[in-house]
Amino acid sequence: MKILYCNVREMDEYNGFVIDDYHGGGSYTENNVPLEVNNFTRHDNLYYGYVQSTHDTIDIQRNFGASPNADYIDGVLVVWVCHQAKIVGFYIDATVYRKKQPIPDNIAAQRSECEGAGYNITTKQAILIPSEQRKRIVTGMGRCNIWYGMHTLLFPPFVPTCRNSYGIFHAFAEA
Repeated sequence: MKILYCNVREMDEYNGFVIDDYHGGGSYTENNVPLEVNNFTRHDNLYYGYVQSTHDTIDIQRNFGASPNADYIDGVLVVWVCHQAKIVGFYIDATVYRKKQPIPDNIAAQRSECEGAGYNITTKQAILIPSEQRKRIVTGMGRCNIWYGMHTLLFPPFVPTCRNSYGIFHAFAEA
């Protein structure tokens, strides 16, 4: 199972330019909008997520076995985590890009305050946990923005609990 943990600032919605209180650091657009503000906004049946990475690069070769020339890898479970290691939500069967991608023009037009934004993860299936229900904690991640984790140590007890709590992992439960 390919799993990527992404540490983002805490927000209630992650659904567009509804800037509620948010906690934690990260990157901003040219207009001081957090880059992950649209991580759970659906556009044309797709979610475009962003996590700040070192040199805007996610190491898909070393951590997921992508070829050296691959621009992306499919089939990744992304666990979005905010400060204090609380799980915010999931991208199921996601595509993870090696480098930050520009937002498509038709979507950028809908995000008027988000000039300079990009994405490095996409999916058709996303689950955002309501803020008052964000109680599950990921251990071992520390303060990293991206963590590939110790999947075999963390996920055997974690997967059944999340499946019961959030109704997900159908494709990943047996992987």
